[in-house]
Parts: sequence; C-alpha cells; structure tokens
Amino acid sequence: MTEKKNSIVEIAHRANVSIATVSRVINCAEGYSEKTKQKVLKAIRETGYSRNLSAVSLRTRKSMCIGVIVPDITNEYFARLIRELDNFFVRQKYTLLICDTNENKEKEQNQLRNLISRNVDAIIYISGRDILPEIDDADRPLIVYIDRCPQNAALLVQSDNITGGYLATKELLEKGCRHILFVRNKEAVSTIVGRKRGYVKALTEYGIPYSKTLELPTLPEYEAARRTLKKRLSAKALDFDGIFCSTDMIALGCVNALQEAGYRVPGDVKVVGFDNVSLSKFCNPPITTITQDSHTIAYTAGALIMDKLHRKFIKNTHISVPVTLERRKTT
Repeated sequence: MTEKKNSIVEIAHRANVSIATVSRVINCAEGYSEKTKQKVLKAIRETGYSRNLSAVSLRTRKSMCIGVIVPDITNEYFARLIRELDNFFVRQKYTLLICDTNENKEKEQNQLRNLISRNVDAIIYISGRDILPEIDDADRPLIVYIDRCPQNAALLVQSDNITGGYLATKELLEKGCRHILFVRNKEAVSTIVGRKRGYVKALTEYGIPYSKTLELPTLPEYEAARRTLKKRLSAKALDFDGIFCSTDMIALGCVNALQEAGYRVPGDVKVVGFDNVSLSKFCNPPITTITQDSHTIAYTAGALIMDKLHRKFIKNTHISVPVTLERRKTT
C-alpha cells in the first residue's frame, strides 16, 4: 500500500504511532501521553497536514462552527468580545458565524433559527432582550449566554454589573456628589438592572434615598443620549451634580450636552461611564469608567463550550467576572 503524503497514515508513520492515536490527537480526544502528542504534532507540522472539515463534519456530525448572536456589532465592547471569541475558537479549529440583530426582536429570533438550521455545535447568545424564542429542546444546540441573562439561562458568563454600578456611584459620592443622575439604556436588560442595583446600593450606604426623578432612560447611542440630556437641561434647572451612565457612549453624549449648555465637567457635574471603550480615553475630558474584562469573559465562555462538547462536568454554570474602576478627568 502506497502511503499518501499529508494523510494521517503518513503522520502515523513519521510519529511511529497508530492511525487511531493520530486521530485522537487531531480531534483533541484522550488516551495518549503528552510525549506522544508532541510527536504527532511535530509530524503534522512536517507534513503540512490539514483536516478536511467537510469530511470531519460528515463523519462526526459536528459542523465545527459556533454561532454568535450579538445585539450591535458597531458597539466597541461587543466587537471586542467577538475578537476575543474568535482568537479562542480559531485555536480549537472552530469557525464563528456572527449574527448582528441590531437590537431587533424579530431579527434576533430569525438569526437564532438560521443558526440552528445550519447545525452549529453551539451558540454564544448576547441577547438583545430577556427572551428566547419557542424552540423545541430537541432542536436547540448548546447555548452559552454572555453579558445579558434571560431567566432560563443554563450557562452564563457576565461582568459583575452590581459591583460596577456600585463602584461608579461610590466614585461620584466620594468626590462630593449628592444628587446623582442615572442615565441608562431604556431597555430593561439584565445588565442595566444589575448596574442600577449597584447604584442604589452605594446611595443607601451614604444615606441618600433613591429618587425616580434622578433616573433618565435613553437609547444607548451617543446622539440619542446627548439629545435626551439636552432636553432635560432645557426644561428645568440643574438638579444634579453627578451622572452615572450605563455605557460610555451614553456618557460621551452627556458630557457634550453639558458642555453645550455651558456647564463644566467635572467642575459643575462629574460623570462616570461603563465599558471603557476607546473614545472614553481619547475624548476631552477623558471619561472615568468601569472596565469590563472582555478577554476573560470570552475565554471563559469558550472553555464552557469546549468542556460541554467534550462532555466534561461543569461545576460553576453562572460565572461573574470582576470589573474595575478606571479613574480619569471627569471625576
């Protein structure tokens, strides 16, 4: 029998192992030593072997694809998450199929059905709202939720939003603010609910009662936030000395609205955002913000998926990733 170059037969010959062992190494299965694994990997590099993923999919009934549903691909925080997810899964020989819902309920449901019809091995779901379409359990692939948490989420990885809201509000309180406006995404997604809980917790610690009049909902976009705060400033006298914004883009809109109205930041009003996107660092003044660890979130979600696909036991199914305060010029 003639051995074909770049085949697992050639790899097995070079590594002096069985074809079955080569197959286990290629498919990240178990049953071999680290020394054997390195011999096989060396032979793979020498032969330039690459798997025929279509053949693998037919044989294993796995697509080697991971679907990602994201509410807004233009949002830098979500874009960072996707980049980190891609970095993780490319090492696992998986391909990402990215679906942008543009915060639209109907589009989100259609995207989910499309991914299921493509037989993806798992879905990373950054849901635009706390819902999941009615889909039979038998048709539903493995789903890991990131960032936003519907009530029936079995696997979840998210930032510690409560602590984030607490740290942001405490920063304003420690700088002397006593009337803190909470400008938030008008959608009541779980991230915003958590950040509000942290906001109220910090106020309570300082003996300041929560007031609904100091909560301002808006679309999570720069221009919408700027218009919303500008409208409030024109309708009534300044009744706050600090603003906690649920995202950095909202914070940037608020800072510009204040400046356009003739108020100084941080002289008259101090501002804290959330996400630590690039603009928060380079705008004038640079915005104090809460940093989310997108690398840890993405890699934790990726590890959960790989463990589940390899049928490993998962002890912690709801994981909260720590956040930090990045203090800049707006406080």
